[in-house]
Amino acid sequence: MTVMAPLTPEFPDDSNRLRILFVARAPFISGAERALLTLIRLFCQSGHTVGVILGTDSGFTKEVEDAGARVWVVRLPQRSAKTVLSWWRCTRRIRRIIADFKPDVLHANEVPACQAVSVVGRELKIPLVVHIRWAVTASELDWWAKGGASGVVCISKWVRDQLGDVRPTGLANAEVVVAPDPIDWTDTEPLDAAVRQTTTGIRLGFAGQLIAAKGIDVLIRALGQVPPLLRPQVFIAGRDTQTGGQYRAMLERLAEEHGVTDSINWLGFLADIRTLYQQVDAVVCPSRVEPLGLVPLEAARYRLPAIVNRVGGLAETVKDGLTGLIVPPTVEGWATRLATLPSKEQLAQLGESAYREAVTHYSGSLYRDELIALYNRLISRRKIPSEPHTDLAKNLLRQH
Repeated sequence: MTVMAPLTPEFPDDSNRLRILFVARAPFISGAERALLTLIRLFCQSGHTVGVILGTDSGFTKEVEDAGARVWVVRLPQRSAKTVLSWWRCTRRIRRIIADFKPDVLHANEVPACQAVSVVGRELKIPLVVHIRWAVTASELDWWAKGGASGVVCISKWVRDQLGDVRPTGLANAEVVVAPDPIDWTDTEPLDAAVRQTTTGIRLGFAGQLIAAKGIDVLIRALGQVPPLLRPQVFIAGRDTQTGGQYRAMLERLAEEHGVTDSINWLGFLADIRTLYQQVDAVVCPSRVEPLGLVPLEAARYRLPAIVNRVGGLAETVKDGLTGLIVPPTVEGWATRLATLPSKEQLAQLGESAYREAVTHYSGSLYRDELIALYNRLISRRKIPSEPHTDLAKNLLRQH
């Protein structure tokens, strides 16, 4: 059966269509960038016009253009006394882009991307939405968004809890909403479940950056405590994005020390993640911290359950015993879980439930409609803070 994602209704006239300008650093392609691509496709399919300011010129630029957006590459420096000149050039370029594109709303795809656009947006009285994809407090967000923000989108309830009360800050007028990232249904051909059933033993898959926060070392240590006859095979897809391969080398040494080298398959970066999902029975997310956890949602579209740490947003996107399994965030907890995994058939049943939950609660059309409703509310209110917070910002505005 082919999965059909509900697309968008036809708009009766152009009055319902918006011009949305995103800003993203995009130093590499990770969850934030994949979520942005999904947003672009959803809005473009709906007849909205999308522009994107990227802080880095990379292969992601073409992906954004192919998704239907107009793209500008602008260096996005962090504001400081040492970056006054580059900051001035950045804000001037953003003003020119806005004058050309004429957006109805600005949208920073992550907190660090909002600095310059918040100042320019306030000056030009264009509503700004800031997406929070990691734990940040209200005071920290206030520091980044010196020019203020009209709306804040938290990707999970956990992220909203970390944000806390915005009322004592310069973001007091911002509307704060929780909207988990949706699943991208663009490649909807189902995987061949029969392939999984013909493999021997349980196979688990990891997809993500090879960084300490993802907890792969916990998984390796736990595997070492599982009797060999009960030990699953683990397929790891991802790239060491921060240490040039040193962290992966450390993980490989750790696997050797714990005697589980033969149980781990290093796949490297996969352009098509289906390559991983086709050959595993479930995905694993042993992250030490995870604001949302996009992997369980992405895997669910291919009827795969997730086995996850009881941390952050993972406990929101996975329902224990229904769409996957939630594990205590310790080596011992993972060792116990790995030694007592359900059968292939039982994991497949969890995967079916995960798919149904994803279709119901994480559809792109629902997500698109929530954001469009937020944009329209902000456009009608135009609640932009009356003054920027710092003398530096004031001086920069006076120069223009």
